[in-house]
Amino acid sequence: MDVAQVWRRSAGPLLAAYVLLDWLVLIYIRTGDSEGVPLARHIGGTLVASGLAWLVWRRSRVVWSLLLAWHGGFALFLMLVATGWDARLSGFVLLNAVQVAALLPPAVRRHVWRPEERLATT
Repeated sequence: MDVAQVWRRSAGPLLAAYVLLDWLVLIYIRTGDSEGVPLARHIGGTLVASGLAWLVWRRSRVVWSLLLAWHGGFALFLMLVATGWDARLSGFVLLNAVQVAALLPPAVRRHVWRPEERLATT
């Protein structure tokens, strides 16, 4: 399958990539210094984010907007406020930016912002 076609027409693979990236963030956090945070809390957060991605698949515009604001805002916050910038923090910002990129393609936007005529038939 062509990447351009997935970008324009297939929301499913993009949302699956978002969920996989969320689990990759979990692994990325746990391989470094997690500062005594229990594994269950990290897994719980990742499961919540996966559930929110499922709600985006179910066409929730509010959740889609919240996920964009969360990941985009968090990446921006880290870039502006973080001190002691190192390669690990750069990777974390990059993973958040890629997650935002997985939520912004035309396929996902069209999937979430469905036309009004489809709302009447559902």
